[in-house]
Amino acid sequence: MIFSIPGFRYLLVGFAIGIGLYLVDTYAVTSSVKLGTYILAGTSFSLLLGKLKRDAETDPLSGLLNKRGLKIISHSILKQAKKNKDTFCIGIIDLDEFKEINDHHGHLLGDKLIEDFAKVLKQNIRKSDIAARFGGDEFVLVFRKADLQEAEEIVCRIKNAAKTELGINFSCGIASYPQNAQDWETLFDRADDALWSAKVHRGKVVCCN
Repeated sequence: MIFSIPGFRYLLVGFAIGIGLYLVDTYAVTSSVKLGTYILAGTSFSLLLGKLKRDAETDPLSGLLNKRGLKIISHSILKQAKKNKDTFCIGIIDLDEFKEINDHHGHLLGDKLIEDFAKVLKQNIRKSDIAARFGGDEFVLVFRKADLQEAEEIVCRIKNAAKTELGINFSCGIASYPQNAQDWETLFDRADDALWSAKVHRGKVVCCN
């Protein structure tokens, strides 16, 4: 739908702001000049607000959602899953030996690795899935309408691509709604527990029981 086009809502808001200013101000030289000026000003202001909102919810290095952006979207994910009685999974990824890479090769190489890994994520998840950088070398994936087996298959595909293209490995913990928990915070904790189990033997993928 056209309303789902990024920025379109802000254009509509800006247009409305411009019309509102036009109706309030009765002292401009001509109506046409006044209307055009106010619509332009309102649209510019609204698009700026939209950009600020996107920037606040996006990790600048990876281009993925950040922790704030994930938290905001988590409410709609859970609400939709409950309404439609769908299942979804959370996967938490931790890159193996990332600290060693930073320590021995410098943060520039570490930053490049984060950027490249984010690209691998985008290329190997489904269009309906969500990827976020939670901080440092930790990433969160949300697999909509997927059970544990389906989520694990996608993660394994990402692991193979990361090894082939970047020469790196990672550990991952996966938890499923509603099988492992019925609220976001508990589900996230279950996935995090599974991640710690996976990190005991680096490079493993562990699903909650």
